[in-house]
Amino acid sequence: MIVTLDIETTFVIKENGSFDPSPYLTGNYLVGVGMLTSPHRAMDSLLESSSVDPEFVAVYHDELTDTTTAKLDKFKYIQRVLHSADLLIGHNIKFDLSYLLNCGFEYNGNIYDTMVCEYILARGMKRGLSLEDSCKRRDIKTPEKFIMKKYEDEGKNVNQFPLDELATYCKGDVIASYALAKKQVEILGGTFSDFATHS
Repeated sequence: MIVTLDIETTFVIKENGSFDPSPYLTGNYLVGVGMLTSPHRAMDSLLESSSVDPEFVAVYHDELTDTTTAKLDKFKYIQRVLHSADLLIGHNIKFDLSYLLNCGFEYNGNIYDTMVCEYILARGMKRGLSLEDSCKRRDIKTPEKFIMKKYEDEGKNVNQFPLDELATYCKGDVIASYALAKKQVEILGGTFSDFATHS
């Protein structure tokens, strides 16, 4: 199975005023995981169908009232998805994966990083490598960044953003990441199966 993934996390504000979402800093938490899953054979037609519906699994958020058991069930579910994946797609996936591993999740499959691919496709030219820049270059729609920025400007951390808006934003990033990967693989003249190990 191919899984496209994006995570949302809290951040620590550093002395210089910048945000640091590092998983290795005390005070940072995994807020939620956005995922789009599909078998290999269905991926090529996925975006053309009306059934595109990534999910967002909220883990640590002020609006949640989960019991310990419910939280554990969410972690088990995310781990099941990771165990079933033989290709994990994401933009700057090393960040998402390092965060998940630091939270105790396990993943030993292949990865496809759309940010790394954009760097390679740039062939030494200086280009923006953010998801927004990369998608704009490939004519792919992305969620509006200002939606989340307004809450940051109000002094809120990610776990305090309205949960429904956060989920919509994260799902949008997941869809954009998959669409970008699909476009890149077409440019490279391959298929997702070229990057995945079949069991």
